[in-house]
Amino acid sequence: MSAHLKALEAESLHIMREVAAGFANPVMLYSIG
Repeated sequence: MSAHLKALEAESLHIMREVAAGFANPVMLYSIG
């Protein structure tokens, strides 16, 4: 069960990083441009 929870945690962290990158990239492009 703990292995399953660790897998879910890793997946949620990956999704959060993807979302954070999605928010950060347009801001970076806007500030550079």
